[in-house]
Amino acid sequence: MEIINVEANIMSRKAYVIEADEQHLLDFKEGVEVLPAQYFENDYGNKFYFKQRHEDGEKGWKGGGFECYDITGAKRAFHLDALIVHPKLFKKKAKVQENKPKGKRGRPKMDPSLKKTPTVYVKTGGKRGRPKMDPALKKSIVYVKTGGKRGRPRKNS
Repeated sequence: MEIINVEANIMSRKAYVIEADEQHLLDFKEGVEVLPAQYFENDYGNKFYFKQRHEDGEKGWKGGGFECYDITGAKRAFHLDALIVHPKLFKKKAKVQENKPKGKRGRPKMDPSLKKTPTVYVKTGGKRGRPKMDPALKKSIVYVKTGGKRGRPRKNS
Protein backbone atom coordinates (compact mmCIF):
# COMPACT_ATOMS: atom_id res chain seq x y z
CA MET A 1 0.00 0.00 0.00
CA GLU A 2 1.28 3.42 -0.95
CA ILE A 3 -0.13 6.91 -0.50
CA ILE A 4 0.08 9.27 -3.47
CA ASN A 5 -0.99 12.86 -4.14
CA VAL A 6 -3.60 13.29 -6.87
CA GLU A 7 -3.65 16.70 -8.52
CA ALA A 8 -7.08 18.29 -8.82
CA ASN A 9 -8.47 21.64 -10.07
CA ILE A 10 -8.51 23.42 -6.73
CA MET A 11 -6.28 21.44 -4.41
CA SER A 12 -4.42 18.13 -4.43
CA ARG A 13 -5.77 15.18 -2.44
CA LYS A 14 -4.28 11.96 -1.09
CA ALA A 15 -5.18 8.50 -2.39
CA TYR A 16 -4.17 4.88 -1.77
CA VAL A 17 -2.47 2.59 -4.28
CA ILE A 18 -3.39 -0.97 -3.26
CA GLU A 19 -1.35 -3.98 -4.36
CA ALA A 20 -2.88 -7.33 -5.40
CA ASP A 21 -2.14 -9.05 -2.07
CA GLU A 22 -3.80 -6.24 -0.05
CA GLN A 23 -7.35 -6.59 -1.37
CA HIS A 24 -8.60 -7.36 2.15
CA LEU A 25 -8.22 -3.62 2.89
CA LEU A 26 -11.09 -2.96 0.46
CA ASP A 27 -13.56 -5.39 2.06
CA PHE A 28 -16.11 -2.81 3.25
CA LYS A 29 -19.11 -3.76 5.37
CA GLU A 30 -21.57 -1.35 6.90
CA GLY A 31 -20.34 -0.04 10.26
CA VAL A 32 -16.69 -1.14 9.86
CA GLU A 33 -14.05 1.40 10.90
CA VAL A 34 -12.23 2.92 7.91
CA LEU A 35 -9.14 5.09 7.45
CA PRO A 36 -9.20 7.94 4.91
CA ALA A 37 -5.90 8.64 3.12
CA GLN A 38 -5.71 12.21 4.39
CA TYR A 39 -5.65 10.95 8.02
CA PHE A 40 -3.08 8.15 7.49
CA GLU A 41 0.04 9.97 8.76
CA ASN A 42 -1.53 11.83 11.68
CA ASP A 43 -3.68 10.53 14.49
CA TYR A 44 -6.18 13.15 15.63
CA GLY A 45 -8.45 10.60 17.27
CA ASN A 46 -10.94 10.85 14.42
CA LYS A 47 -12.80 7.62 13.74
CA PHE A 48 -14.77 7.06 10.58
CA TYR A 49 -17.25 4.28 9.90
CA PHE A 50 -18.35 3.00 6.48
CA LYS A 51 -21.97 3.50 5.51
CA GLN A 52 -22.45 3.05 1.76
CA ARG A 53 -20.63 2.88 -1.59
CA HIS A 54 -21.89 5.02 -4.48
CA GLU A 55 -20.95 4.18 -8.06
CA ASP A 56 -20.08 6.63 -10.83
CA GLY A 57 -23.23 8.06 -12.40
CA GLU A 58 -25.47 8.04 -9.31
CA LYS A 59 -27.28 11.29 -8.65
CA GLY A 60 -25.07 13.59 -6.60
CA TRP A 61 -22.02 11.28 -6.83
CA LYS A 62 -20.00 12.37 -9.87
CA GLY A 63 -17.11 9.91 -10.16
CA GLY A 64 -18.53 7.74 -7.35
CA GLY A 65 -17.43 7.66 -3.75
CA PHE A 66 -17.89 6.36 -0.25
CA GLU A 67 -20.37 7.71 2.28
CA CYS A 68 -19.07 7.53 5.86
CA TYR A 69 -19.87 9.00 9.25
CA ASP A 70 -17.60 9.97 12.11
CA ILE A 71 -17.92 9.46 15.87
CA THR A 72 -20.11 12.57 16.21
CA GLY A 73 -22.53 11.27 13.55
CA ALA A 74 -21.53 13.79 10.87
CA LYS A 75 -21.67 12.43 7.32
CA ARG A 76 -18.50 12.54 5.24
CA ALA A 77 -17.81 11.68 1.59
CA PHE A 78 -14.53 10.28 0.20
CA HIS A 79 -13.28 9.36 -3.27
CA LEU A 80 -13.24 5.70 -4.26
CA ASP A 81 -9.43 5.52 -4.03
CA ALA A 82 -9.12 7.45 -0.75
CA LEU A 83 -10.47 4.91 1.74
CA ILE A 84 -9.40 1.54 3.22
CA VAL A 85 -10.54 -0.63 6.12
CA HIS A 86 -8.61 0.47 9.20
CA PRO A 87 -5.41 -1.65 9.52
CA LYS A 88 -5.76 -1.95 13.32
CA LEU A 89 -8.71 -4.30 12.80
CA PHE A 90 -6.39 -6.83 11.18
CA LYS A 91 -3.76 -6.45 13.92
CA LYS A 92 -6.35 -7.30 16.59
CA LYS A 93 -7.36 -10.49 14.78
CA ALA A 94 -3.72 -11.62 14.58
CA LYS A 95 -3.18 -10.97 18.30
CA VAL A 96 -6.24 -12.94 19.28
CA GLN A 97 -5.04 -15.96 17.32
CA GLU A 98 -1.56 -15.82 18.89
CA ASN A 99 -2.78 -15.49 22.48
CA LYS A 100 -5.49 -18.12 22.14
CA PRO A 101 -5.72 -20.25 25.31
CA LYS A 102 -4.17 -23.69 24.96
CA GLY A 103 -6.55 -25.70 27.15
CA LYS A 104 -10.10 -25.62 28.43
CA ARG A 105 -11.22 -23.01 30.88
CA GLY A 106 -12.81 -23.65 34.26
CA ARG A 107 -12.48 -26.33 36.88
CA PRO A 108 -10.64 -29.49 35.84
CA LYS A 109 -12.58 -32.78 35.73
CA MET A 110 -12.67 -34.90 38.87
CA ASP A 111 -10.93 -38.29 38.99
CA PRO A 112 -13.63 -40.98 38.41
CA SER A 113 -12.25 -43.13 41.26
CA LEU A 114 -13.06 -40.34 43.75
CA LYS A 115 -16.70 -40.00 42.62
CA LYS A 116 -19.56 -41.59 44.60
CA THR A 117 -21.69 -44.20 42.92
CA PRO A 118 -25.24 -42.98 42.30
CA THR A 119 -27.93 -44.75 44.37
CA VAL A 120 -31.69 -45.01 43.86
CA TYR A 121 -33.66 -42.60 46.08
CA VAL A 122 -35.91 -44.31 48.57
CA LYS A 123 -38.63 -42.30 50.35
CA THR A 124 -38.47 -42.50 54.14
CA GLY A 125 -42.10 -41.65 54.70
CA GLY A 126 -41.35 -38.55 56.76
CA LYS A 127 -43.87 -35.74 56.63
CA ARG A 128 -43.09 -32.16 55.96
CA GLY A 129 -44.64 -29.04 57.43
CA ARG A 130 -47.25 -28.53 60.17
CA PRO A 131 -49.65 -31.44 60.57
CA LYS A 132 -53.34 -30.85 59.78
CA MET A 133 -55.73 -30.23 62.65
CA ASP A 134 -58.26 -32.87 63.49
CA PRO A 135 -61.68 -31.80 62.08
CA ALA A 136 -63.43 -32.98 65.28
CA LEU A 137 -61.49 -30.42 67.33
CA LYS A 138 -62.40 -27.53 65.06
CA LYS A 139 -65.12 -25.21 66.33
CA SER A 140 -67.44 -24.10 63.59
CA ILE A 141 -69.38 -20.98 64.49
CA VAL A 142 -72.36 -19.98 62.37
CA TYR A 143 -72.34 -16.32 61.33
CA VAL A 144 -75.34 -14.31 62.54
CA LYS A 145 -76.08 -10.93 60.93
CA THR A 146 -76.40 -8.11 63.46
CA GLY A 147 -77.23 -5.30 61.05
CA GLY A 148 -74.33 -3.15 62.28
CA LYS A 149 -71.83 -1.31 60.13
CA ARG A 150 -68.63 -3.05 59.17
CA GLY A 151 -65.08 -1.73 59.50
CA ARG A 152 -63.55 1.18 61.38
CA PRO A 153 -65.93 3.97 62.44
CA ARG A 154 -65.72 7.28 60.55
CA LYS A 155 -63.80 10.16 62.01
CA ASN A 156 -66.15 12.96 63.04
CA SER A 157 -65.10 16.26 61.54
